Formats: sequence, structure tokens, C-alpha cells
Amino acid sequence: MKQTRGTYIAFSDLYDRRPAEDELLAIIKSMPLERALILAIRVNLSLRFVQQELGKPNFSRLQFLLASNFCNKDTFDLIKSRFGSHSGDEKSIALPIHCLNLLRLILLESTPTASAAQKDEEVRWNIGTSLLMMSDLLLKKEELQAIIHGTRNERALALMVQFLALFELLNPPKIHHLAIRYQLMFRTVLRADRVQRRIQSECRNLNIEGTFQEITGLSLDRWLHSVFVMHFYYQLGSNPWDHHEEYFVINRDNFVGTSDISKAELDAILGTVSGTYEELRDALRGETRTDPRFDFVAFRKKPLLRLTGGQFACIDSSFLLEQVHVGVHWVIHDRLAKDKRDDLFRAWGVLFEEYVNYLFEGMKTNLPIAYFRAPRWMSGPKDNLSQESFDGVFVRGKILCPMEFKGGFLSRKSRYSANADAFVAEMRSKFGGPHQLASKIGHVFAEVKPKRRSIENVDSDAHSVVLPILILQDHIFRVPLLNWWLNLEFQRELSKYKLRPDVKVESLNVITIHELESIVASAEAANFDFVEALHQRATLDPEMGSELLDVLLQFSNFHDQKSRRALAAIDEWSKSLSGTLFPKEVEGDVNL
Repeated sequence: MKQTRGTYIAFSDLYDRRPAEDELLAIIKSMPLERALILAIRVNLSLRFVQQELGKPNFSRLQFLLASNFCNKDTFDLIKSRFGSHSGDEKSIALPIHCLNLLRLILLESTPTASAAQKDEEVRWNIGTSLLMMSDLLLKKEELQAIIHGTRNERALALMVQFLALFELLNPPKIHHLAIRYQLMFRTVLRADRVQRRIQSECRNLNIEGTFQEITGLSLDRWLHSVFVMHFYYQLGSNPWDHHEEYFVINRDNFVGTSDISKAELDAILGTVSGTYEELRDALRGETRTDPRFDFVAFRKKPLLRLTGGQFACIDSSFLLEQVHVGVHWVIHDRLAKDKRDDLFRAWGVLFEEYVNYLFEGMKTNLPIAYFRAPRWMSGPKDNLSQESFDGVFVRGKILCPMEFKGGFLSRKSRYSANADAFVAEMRSKFGGPHQLASKIGHVFAEVKPKRRSIENVDSDAHSVVLPILILQDHIFRVPLLNWWLNLEFQRELSKYKLRPDVKVESLNVITIHELESIVASAEAANFDFVEALHQRATLDPEMGSELLDVLLQFSNFHDQKSRRALAAIDEWSKSLSGTLFPKEVEGDVNL
């Protein structure tokens, strides 16, 4: 799989015994709070830095650096003797999930006065030992049993649910995707009159930009620009090969001095993305419904930590960068009256639908395809006539691609509890795309002609291949095996219908927002025939166990394609950013 790295080295791999949790906690309690936090943050930021590099060419090199600097001589010698033939890609010392768990425990268990005299190298070695122990504690015995015993489908479902949080951490959104998304979703689609009217009509007059400014005291543009600036600033202090200590923390007075942002604005921004030791501890202790090994919402919502001297360190640069997409939603949500939150969820779903339509309708290609936005039912029950059938439809020769778009987010409990029952229940109740697609396909292509329903602009009788597509917004849905499981749900529902004998309904393709943007850019820039690519995938892998990105990368005109629309968006984003807020020290260093 192109998205991930190999397995990691555990304490038990070196010392032939599994450490007890109390043993790990004793080490953490022995370390002075702020020194331990800063070291763990440095490791995490270095890992995030190499994750953002195209192809991650320095990942293995960083793992060697961590082993040589954070492991004592005995441990380092054991690593060399037992895993010397493996690269850091195959056997890692640490991943972000290790660092974030360590940061969580340091915040909860360490104190400012703990072993203040401990030498720096001792703190480093304790950090290294803790990371190795964390590898053993990330998998519980019952979780191992769940992926060993049971039916094939039960084991695969258990593995997928256990992977949810890990893959979300391993595969953060890339900055060039977020820059394009910011420009197109927030500055173009959201501001379109048609979209504003639709949101106001369907969401009780909610105005996303207006509500954001009312809640934060800042325009959405200003806030998003500031988050990008902060991310670039911290990146300069995160590069393990070209380290700049002066960019490790934001000093409120100095940072203001190098930009056109006022202190009042900076305070307002920091108020939304930073927390004190006490605030983060309370947030970590306050969540009891999820598994703390996977739930880092406290850090996701407050990715900056206010240190004792009043400076701000970045706990996780990917969490900071996420603010420019999903962070907008959660900043509003957490400060909005509870009776208005459902309006926000609906509005976010509408915005996603309109974004997908904007991408599809604006595609300029030489491909033999046609796209229809939300075609209406033209026959069927009277109460359904003129209502939307599918969210969108592509037509390519004999192939009909009915699509559903789902912009919702999986709940915190389902994504971070490693509970398969909770996950399945929510997916079926909240993300009913497979059921909807199967039901509608069953009606459009019914075996008995009088029972068939027709849709606007599409002659269903002219199509003999149906290629269903489900498009999801939540980044966590990039997890392996999700497409496999959703296709099972689709096939189970489809089996209830008798279809025209001359029609073949292919397996369900699931596409997330990240892949969608790459597909559209490749189609625009290089005429990438994504319908045919998805058709080939469904034909060759009817179970849909393959990873979509792996399949797409087999086509020479997919990947790393920059369409005119994408390049224009990046150019506008860059000009807007550098012209308003970009600090003078790092001006000109915006590299995507």
C-alpha cells in the first residue's frame, strides 16, 4: 500500500518481554514535565515534516537518527544486531501515534518538579524507551484475538476498525490539497449566490462565514491565512536536517512584529487553536467514551500548547494544518448553541455536495463523458416526482455512474473506540449511501418495465453497465478495507431487487475527497479516463479489497497532475497569503 509505512520495533522485540503499563508510567513520572514534552514534540514534528515530503524519501533516515539519539547504547546495539538488515521504512522506532500517546501520558502523569536534575541525555533515553514500550501497548490481547479468530469477514472488519485511527494519523492531508480546497471550497463555492441561498433555505438561514466571524471576531479568510502562516513558521523549526531553533515556538510579541496582524487578532486566533497545560489535561481526562490510545481530539482541537513562559509550541503540525478544512467546522460547532448545531452539520453537507458538483461541472477534458447534477425523478410515485434521484450521474457510452455524496463526519465514539459494533451501527444509520444507491438502481433498472423509474437527462435503457460511486468527505474513510465493507453492504441491499437481465451492476467504488481532487486534476490536466479506471478496478477486483490509490497509480496519466484550475487556485492562494499575513522572515519560502 502506497499510503503507509512498515511495522515498528517494540520493546519486546529487543528485550524478549512485554513491558507492563506501570513500568512505562514510572519512567514518564520520573521525567520533568516541560523538558519531556518539548523533546517528545520535537520528535513528533520531525516525523510530520518527513510525512509531508513527496514520497517520504527521508523517513528511513529519520528513524536512524531517532534510534541513535534517543536510545541508550545497549538498546541501540540491540536494534543494530536484530534489525540491522531492515530499513527504517520496514521497522520504525516511532510514528506519530507513539509520540501523541507519549505526549498524552506526559501531560497526565509528569509534574514540573519531577527529577529536575535529570540530565538531558537521560531524558532523551527515557523518551526513546517510552516510545518502544508504547509499541507493545498499542495492541491489546483481545484485539489480536479479534483479527485471528472468527470468519474471514469478521476478521477483516475487526482489522479495519482497529486501523481507523492509525491510518488517519499516518496519512494526513497534503498541504497542496488543502491550499486548493481552501481556495475553491471556501473562497469560491461557499461564496456563490446559489450555494448561499441553498444553505440559508435548508439550514434555517445559517451563514457559515458570518457565523464564524461572529463567534471568533475574525473573518474566515483572516483566520485561515493565519493558520497557514503558523504552519509554515513551525515547519522551519521542524526540519531535522536544517534545524532553526528560533521557529520552534511562537513568541506573541515577536510574531506580531513580523506580520500585519494585530495583537488582538493574534490573541483571538490563538484562543481558537491553543490551550494551557491545565486545559489540555482537563480535555484528556474528560473523555471517557473512547479509547485514549486513539483519541487525540484534545490535541486536534488545540494543536498549540502554551508553555510556562507564555510561548506557544506546536504539538502536531498536521493537526494544525487540518484546521484549514475540518477545523473551520469544529471551531463553529464547539461555540455554537446546541440547538443550531444540526443546522451546521446540514450546511457542511450542502457545502461538500456543491464542492463536488463544482469540481465535476467545471472539468474541461476531451473525455467522452457527460455529467448531470442531481437529476430528478421523471416517473414513479407521485410524491417523489421532481425530487432528486442521485446526487450526480456520469454517462460514458454504455456505462452509467450513479453517485451519492456524503459530507458527514464519523462520530468520535465510532472512530476512536476500536468498537466494530459501534462503527457498523453508525455507518448504517448515518452514511446510508450504499443502501440508497442499491435501492435507486433497483428501481431504475427493474426487470419488469412498468416498475422502472426514469431520471432526468438519462435514458437508462441505453446503458448496460452500472458503475456505482460513493464519495465521502471524512478523511478517516481512507482506511484500508472500507471500500470492501461498504461494497458488501451495497451488494446485500442490491440482492433484494430483480434487475434487467442485460444489465451488469459493478461493485461499489468508494472515493474520498483527497482522491477525488487528484482524479479531477488528472482528468483536466492529462485526460485521465477515471470512469474507465474505476470500471477496470471493479471488474478485476469485484470484492474491492484493493486500495483505490494503488490502482489509480498504475495509470501513467494519473498522479501529481496540476490542472489549470488547480494551478490558478494555488496561485491565488499564494498571492492572497503573502500579500496579507506572511511574516517577513519566511516570505518567499512557500513550497508546495
